[in-house]
Amino acid sequence: MKTKFTQFLRIKKEALNEAERAILVVNREIEQMQEEIASILREIASIAIPSSGAYADFLKIQAIKKAHIDELEFKKLDLAHLREKRQRMQEQLKLLSLEHEKAKYLDKLEIQKMLALQKRQEELQMDEVSLLLYNTRNGSSQFKEEA
Repeated sequence: MKTKFTQFLRIKKEALNEAERAILVVNREIEQMQEEIASILREIASIAIPSSGAYADFLKIQAIKKAHIDELEFKKLDLAHLREKRQRMQEQLKLLSLEHEKAKYLDKLEIQKMLALQKRQEELQMDEVSLLLYNTRNGSSQFKEEA
């Protein structure tokens, strides 16, 4: 049954679905960022510091290692921002879910009212039909008795 809340309910459901999809996207971004961080950590761990050789080679390897560490810190910062974003989105999802539940409740109440009204109208119609049948049967027998 369509009610005055049906369209409102549909809009709230679409907003809820969109928020869920957005959270899934952010979750994928977080997973990718974690994989990138793990990759950088593996690269840092694989860097071998020479125990002998030219000092320039040592400085070059240290510079590479520092660049990886700087990139790692940048990725960790990005990861923290993504997690904060996900947290805000989850809070928004809770609010949207609550609004959707309210809309469902209002729609359900409206349907119950409509069904109760429809049932009452059917009862009135049945009473009217019963009264007509009663009057028709009793009215025709009254006419025979008077005649």
